[in-house]
Amino acid sequence: LELHRIVSRLTLVVSNRRSILWTQLKLEAFTNLYFYGTWIVPIALIAPQYFAGTMELGEVMQAREAFYHVVADVSLALHEFEKISVFLAGVWRLGSFYEVMRMVDCDRGVSSRVGLLEVCCNSGHGDGDGDYCS
Repeated sequence: LELHRIVSRLTLVVSNRRSILWTQLKLEAFTNLYFYGTWIVPIALIAPQYFAGTMELGEVMQAREAFYHVVADVSLALHEFEKISVFLAGVWRLGSFYEVMRMVDCDRGVSSRVGLLEVCCNSGHGDGDGDYCS
């Protein structure tokens, strides 16, 4: 029975890790494609004008740089996605930890302090749905 629980938990851990790696791979591929696209797309759009002789090489480079800066400024969230997701994961973990600790306090019949408010366990069932005391 215990071996079965260990194997099932290990299977869940491996499955979760595979899911994380697959998501990271897709994000990395998208990010690289997005990054290199900002170099290729403007040049591909302006190249016909350059080859027709209506633009000089310096103007092509200026247009590419302008496009790159606009895209870089707009895509701040994409570049900071990993940091944002790590921050949100920490917030979710802290929220879960807080809820579990609140349920433990309610099971013991102890009121918890939340900043300036006190959470009272009125139900006594340990469901964590305490009301704020007045």
